Amino acid sequence: MRTTIRAVSTFACVLALALVGSGCARHDEPAASRAMRFDLAATSAGPLAVDVPTDPVASAPTGTPGLAFELFVLRRSGQVVDVVFALHNTGGSDVDLDAPTASLDESPAAAVHAASAVALVDRKGLKEYLTFREDGGEGRCLCSETFNVIGEGKLGGGKRRYYAAVVAAPPPDVTEVTVKAGSVDIDSARITS
Repeated sequence: MRTTIRAVSTFACVLALALVGSGCARHDEPAASRAMRFDLAATSAGPLAVDVPTDPVASAPTGTPGLAFELFVLRRSGQVVDVVFALHNTGGSDVDLDAPTASLDESPAAAVHAASAVALVDRKGLKEYLTFREDGGEGRCLCSETFNVIGEGKLGGGKRRYYAAVVAAPPPDVTEVTVKAGSVDIDSARITS
């Protein structure tokens, strides 16, 4: 039975690669995640590759009706935490992403938006950990661009758009944080290894 599941899972991965060009991880059991690559605004860092679960670990409403913020990954990797999230249109009509993506940027008036306003807050230790920037904090963020092309601002009904940010890691004994992403807070989010 296990061999059959693995063969079906491998076939599904090969089919997914052929159809959409996305990666697929090989597991002993059916895959509950998929490999995703994110181009970062700080191009010197190269793309970020992360295994992303198929279901979010937490979600919260945004200030835009019908649009939810979904947290998928909060993974410690040495001195950083990789954060992967999506904006999910939970309705049937298109949603304009201009205002929601502007709120994810530290400079919302900029022509190009990025997920630079993503941070982790240790409420017990009273510290905030911010998205990394290249060039000693003066350059572009180690995060996804969220909006940079006219006409890219609509998200169809039921669709998700995924983003990533690389955030400074709190001390190893801090395993639960609040994820702040613009105007959205997700409390009691667990950092995995």
